[in-house]
Amino acid sequence: MNLKFILILFTSYLILSSGTVTGSMTLDQNDLLSDSNLQFIQSNINITVSKSDKYDEGINIFGLYQGENNLPFSANNSYLTTMDMNGNIDSKIASPGRYFGSMDKINETTFMTMYEHNPMLWNYKTNVTQTFDFTNHMHHDMAYNPETQTFMVIEAYLENVLNETGQPELMIVDRLREYNMNGDIQWQWNATNHLDPNVFFEYYDLVNQTSRAPFRGPGTPPGTFRSIMHTNSIDWDYQHHKIYINVRRMNQFVKIDYPTGDVDWIAGRGGNFSLIPRQGRNATSLWYTPHDVSYLGNNEFLMFDNGANNITAYQSGIPNSERSSILRVKVNESDMTITPVFRWTAPLEYFSFHWGGAQLLPNGNYLGSFGSWYHATNRTANPFTTQFGGVAVEVTPQGEIVWEMKLPYLWGFFRFNRFFPASDSSNSSLSATGDQLPINFLLPIAVSTMAVMVIFSKRKLSHNC
Repeated sequence: MNLKFILILFTSYLILSSGTVTGSMTLDQNDLLSDSNLQFIQSNINITVSKSDKYDEGINIFGLYQGENNLPFSANNSYLTTMDMNGNIDSKIASPGRYFGSMDKINETTFMTMYEHNPMLWNYKTNVTQTFDFTNHMHHDMAYNPETQTFMVIEAYLENVLNETGQPELMIVDRLREYNMNGDIQWQWNATNHLDPNVFFEYYDLVNQTSRAPFRGPGTPPGTFRSIMHTNSIDWDYQHHKIYINVRRMNQFVKIDYPTGDVDWIAGRGGNFSLIPRQGRNATSLWYTPHDVSYLGNNEFLMFDNGANNITAYQSGIPNSERSSILRVKVNESDMTITPVFRWTAPLEYFSFHWGGAQLLPNGNYLGSFGSWYHATNRTANPFTTQFGGVAVEVTPQGEIVWEMKLPYLWGFFRFNRFFPASDSSNSSLSATGDQLPINFLLPIAVSTMAVMVIFSKRKLSHNC
């Protein structure tokens, strides 16, 4: 195993503004973590609702992302950030031109995120990071098993798939891969062996979209390809040997047996269940192009329902009827039905076509990530129609907003999570999970301009489904 210690000096740019933010703004190119930059960002974070007797107080953590005007997914700068309930940020890591993905807690001080399409571990107390450079086109989400010290990641690749006319067509599809710390592939699951591409063809024909995208890599043919899955979340219940993934462009989430790779069931469009809304009648779908499906136990699942490409809304003829929401559902494996348990539908101006997350808090409230750096209130008009960016909202089971944060226009986050540290000791001993991570969490580091990343690179395939 080769270890490379890389010191990354972060650089980018800045235009200071007073108060409101319009158009694309840039930051100090000499030091993204300069006092002036952080003060500027701080002054533009707006806590619009704060009911301290009702919200669940903790530390908020997210990748603060600066978008670029009219260029979706083209990042100017990103910050890996913690924030208190009053909106006070503590930015520890910054990066030009990249954004940090999903955020999962590993132990009391360490989180796992995605950086440059690889898993990255970050100790928010010591600011030490460790990046594992062994994945191939990883995207959106990953999971970690402390018992085996392995990562489960989502990877995209090109494969010939039979299209609507029965002809082979090169398309972007997904697979799951499990890696150990050395980069050896322990297990693989190819979605095309288990999911029906016709679900995508039929759905995207109804919404009159093709969903094409480039696929970059050595030896990749030029042009764009249909991306027919866009798997964007993974929840690994390793203690019960199950994996749950959300396949956004098929409106499905899937229960997979591990390690056999067998599909226990498919929930959603074209799946194994009757979908029963609260009105009691069958529906073609209860969610549309969602994110962040997580297993809560007792066969209940929580997701962020983006509400994008909502066929029911289109067919209703009601203008601007796409809405994003926090959705909790119950899967009944006996009578094969899925019913909503809770749904909070956000105001129209929070509609997020991109990104999103949902978290069940310990006090029973829900935290929603309406993280898009812009919000479109009319899908056929200029999408930049709101003067704010990402919104995080905490609501009660009765639907009352008890805490809310808004970012300025063109600033957003993939997911926004809250954690509740057991202690405030900066050098506290690691939990049982953390003890199994071979990382020097106490390594001193100059956090003002650089971060230390340890990079591993090795591959070997051992099991394929």
